[in-house]
Amino acid sequence: MSDHTRRVKTQWNSYVRPFDSFSDEEISGLLGFCSESTKVAEKFSGKKCFLAYGALLGLERSGKLIPHDFDIDVAIDCGLSTKDEVAELCRKLIIRFLDAGYEVKAKCFAQFFVLPPKHVKPRYKVEFFASWIEEDRFYLYFALPGVNIVDSLFPLKDVELEGHHFLAPKIPEDLLAATYGEDWKIPNPEFKYCMTPDRWAPFTSFFFSRNKKQWDEYYSEKGTSVQCDEDTNSDIDYTLNLPNSDAMCILDIGCGNGKAAIGLANKGHLVTAIDTSQVAIDQANIMADRNSILLFSAEVVNLYDIPEAEDFSSRNEGKFELIMANDLINHISPVGESMMFRLAFKTLSGNGALHISVPSHLLVESSLAAIAINPDKARGIAFYTRKISIETLENVAEEHGFSLVMTSVDNSSNSMNFGFQKVCNVSVLQIATSA
Repeated sequence: MSDHTRRVKTQWNSYVRPFDSFSDEEISGLLGFCSESTKVAEKFSGKKCFLAYGALLGLERSGKLIPHDFDIDVAIDCGLSTKDEVAELCRKLIIRFLDAGYEVKAKCFAQFFVLPPKHVKPRYKVEFFASWIEEDRFYLYFALPGVNIVDSLFPLKDVELEGHHFLAPKIPEDLLAATYGEDWKIPNPEFKYCMTPDRWAPFTSFFFSRNKKQWDEYYSEKGTSVQCDEDTNSDIDYTLNLPNSDAMCILDIGCGNGKAAIGLANKGHLVTAIDTSQVAIDQANIMADRNSILLFSAEVVNLYDIPEAEDFSSRNEGKFELIMANDLINHISPVGESMMFRLAFKTLSGNGALHISVPSHLLVESSLAAIAINPDKARGIAFYTRKISIETLENVAEEHGFSLVMTSVDNSSNSMNFGFQKVCNVSVLQIATSA
């Protein structure tokens, strides 16, 4: 008989229901959903998935789930990959799950929960973790920051856990020893993962919250002294040779403190502004109120946060005639760039235009020269910044349903402007599938 009231405290100070309070029917249902969602993940990603963490530990100890454990853990084998490639693969996978009707809960690209569609009961969930290989070392978010056990793990083998079939490492003992220590066979309900900064270091770029703190600090220091400027972006309406020069519905992605967006609203355009920084959005709203700007709204939208970005896209589908992303993609990673294009595709009207501006000194011709520079307080580097390959930018835009229609150089700001329009015969569903 199950006990729905029993809870245990986790290392992360949350209270959860352990498996020894589940009925046999609930355990079977959970494992069945795990098997189903694992197969779906493999179909969507083209990558194999295998048991890891507590699920693998229970399998090797007793052939059953650990009584005091509370969720099933599955690793995605991303193979030989960079961190950016891992993040992009997981981004695609999360979106494919969402598009297929599953519920997804996530705070980073390398770890996320998959649940059945919201109307389906009971609410089973499976936790997916990214794993990959760099320089012959194996990484498993969040416990293994590069260990020399690659030959012990692959090829994966077929296993059975309480009547359900999964994949597991070739030598499970080696993965368990690397994760839990050589005494992994001895049950220890008090076990805690080592969460020191040096062990977390390889994984911080996967967080949805990456660099938010730096931007909040930047706008806190900048303050709200910026006033509305009627000349701000005075020629933006015509930069892309839009067919309609009347008042437009405009979206500014990465608006900062909103000066450019408010300048456009001051000229009669209906402007929505979004940014990852709550401080910046608060300042934009203060500036709009101070200048009595009515055709303006601003909200926090984090491009890295897939559920948050998808919610904004759904609420504003096909709404905007012009979307601006100025001095933005050079401050977000490739996976953030993919999310920006996806959001733009879903929210741009059929004959609208996407305007992207990049500082000229950060543009390179070859993708081989497209390096990234991470924040470094010691060297005075406040933000993540990367050089953008023009060729790659055009290719990524095309993958997400856009065609490059114009480029121009803005000597006053030392930047290059790129104008994109939607490819008419590409649907959102095709973008979700191919991207």
